[in-house]
Amino acid sequence: MIALLKVFRVSVNKEAGIIYAAGAYPYGIYINGELEPIDESSLLSVFPNSGKVFVPNSYTAPQSEVFKLCELIEATYFEEGNPKFSKYSLEKDVMNLDLYEVIDLDETIEKSKHLITENLLKGISLSFIPSDFIYFRTADDYIIGPVKLELQKEKYIVKDYEFVGYYKQDLNITRVFDHFKNQERLFCIEKIEDNNIKGWIDLATDQRVISDVLKQLKEYEEFGEITRKVTSRLKEWYSEVNEYEPHIKERINRTINLISNKSLDKETQDTFTERLLNLEASGNVIDTKVRERFDEQYENFILQNNSLLQNITKLEQYINDLTIQAEIKEERLRTVDLQLNTVQETMNKKIYDMQFEFAEVYAEQLATSSLPQSQTIKPSIKEQTLSNSLFSNSDSYESEYIYNIIGFERLLQENLKIFGGKDNELKLSSTILTSLKLQEPILIYGENSLILAKCITKSIASSQSITIIPEIETFNLNNLNIQNEKFNSLELVKAMIISNPHVTSAFYSLPLYIKEQKWRDEKLNSNIIIITLDSLKDADDFIDRMPNSPLIKSADYIRKPVVVKYLSKIVTGQLYLTSIDDLEFSEFSNGIYKRFNHWIEDVKDEDLKSPKNLIVWLNQLVTFIPNEEELFEWCYKLFKQSFYMSKGNGKDI
Repeated sequence: MIALLKVFRVSVNKEAGIIYAAGAYPYGIYINGELEPIDESSLLSVFPNSGKVFVPNSYTAPQSEVFKLCELIEATYFEEGNPKFSKYSLEKDVMNLDLYEVIDLDETIEKSKHLITENLLKGISLSFIPSDFIYFRTADDYIIGPVKLELQKEKYIVKDYEFVGYYKQDLNITRVFDHFKNQERLFCIEKIEDNNIKGWIDLATDQRVISDVLKQLKEYEEFGEITRKVTSRLKEWYSEVNEYEPHIKERINRTINLISNKSLDKETQDTFTERLLNLEASGNVIDTKVRERFDEQYENFILQNNSLLQNITKLEQYINDLTIQAEIKEERLRTVDLQLNTVQETMNKKIYDMQFEFAEVYAEQLATSSLPQSQTIKPSIKEQTLSNSLFSNSDSYESEYIYNIIGFERLLQENLKIFGGKDNELKLSSTILTSLKLQEPILIYGENSLILAKCITKSIASSQSITIIPEIETFNLNNLNIQNEKFNSLELVKAMIISNPHVTSAFYSLPLYIKEQKWRDEKLNSNIIIITLDSLKDADDFIDRMPNSPLIKSADYIRKPVVVKYLSKIVTGQLYLTSIDDLEFSEFSNGIYKRFNHWIEDVKDEDLKSPKNLIVWLNQLVTFIPNEEELFEWCYKLFKQSFYMSKGNGKDI
């Protein structure tokens, strides 16, 4: 049995969760080549018990409800009177019999053909999901189709057609009432016969219509010129033919009429061309062709003048480099002037303090000089301040010596894994190595900032590292400087960790001390300084004083709770300074700095300008991260707090 079914998807609760299955409801039967509807009164007589069709689990449920012609077989087990059992089971979809859905239109072909065309081009709204093949029936009983419909922006448009025929043919249409949707649907199984065609509806897009007409107009213009010349010669021949040869004159006159009727006169052709070219769609086609020709000619120009363009580019780059070098020298001069002024002020204050202390000590000695020898003299306040100004701890572990940066990258990766972190793209290790090369400190913030700093120093300078925790009110640069005497190797990388200086008196003096240290030629100074900040609260001003230092979030690399057993698993390593000296960095370029600022505007959509000294970081990090998109994303993450500071609106990161 072949039946017209409405197939739909239903959800079924199972122990494993909700699954989807197919359901089917009959609306008609295919008998003797015709599709007969089933009304409610006869439904149970044909499909007893429930009036439904059983659908096996092997049948794929559709995404949305659809009417189909399906082949049914009698169920292997049927119990009459039991609504759980259906007499028929769905076997498969019918493939050799097409089902057409008929949709009525209010317009007529005779009076409103243009309106039908316009509606089908714009799309029609339907309250149901149409079948695969569609006939449109007009108000004057013309049949348009068959076509397929496609849903676009909540309207159905005719899919992939240019000309669609309309026919005068009576169809045997079956009406069914969908009680689920409370609406009538029309179906038939007859095919349209070609000899009943009455005309065509043009459903091509405007672009396609204009393109085809322009092509035909071009061909017609060439042909028209020929026909005008031929007609002129034929008329001359007509006047020369002997009057005793009338049949020849008739043949010539007929030929002239035929050619004239197949061609346009010059005035009509020019008028049509002008109006056609003034259409917006024509302008779009012409603009497209012009752009294509321009691009083609431009590519040829570039190929022919490639060497000249390369020379111009080199000269522009050379001018940019000279400009940058001049700016750097001016900045260095300004920095030196500032440092000289600062040193002068510091020296004057130091002289004043020494004079005051000398007077105090001298007065104290005078007061105690008459005491018996058995009494002891208390140490001076200066000695107590020096001894209590900071807490320091020197690390000296037996460790593996590392002779190249690859060994350091591998060791840092292994140590980060202990705390659940990773540096698969080597961006953290690249930042540390660049910091070593540039002699710029690194800022690390977060609850586990000191843990991450220790993890880094144990991976790169385990035998030459110092950890300093300054006192809040008595921090002293002299004592900090003395800590460098604890280093004992010129060949190895030396590291210093300074914890939370922004909450001590080091807030003012430490940034300037780090800048001044670059100018010192003492071989036993630390090569890398890592500053840890347990929290960004109240640290904005301190970070603003160090705009050239990357800011790293410890939580990105320390992901597990820190316990003692993890600390004992860290593998120590000591890198040689020659590994840093052997690094080859890219030539200095201002272009990458400009591209970075454009990237911030385009990708981040923010009106920010990066610090000028970031040029140096970009030119060095690009050696490790050659992909500019990844490089810019990483540098934005490291330095964006400085961007906001320089704009005057500190922002949490």
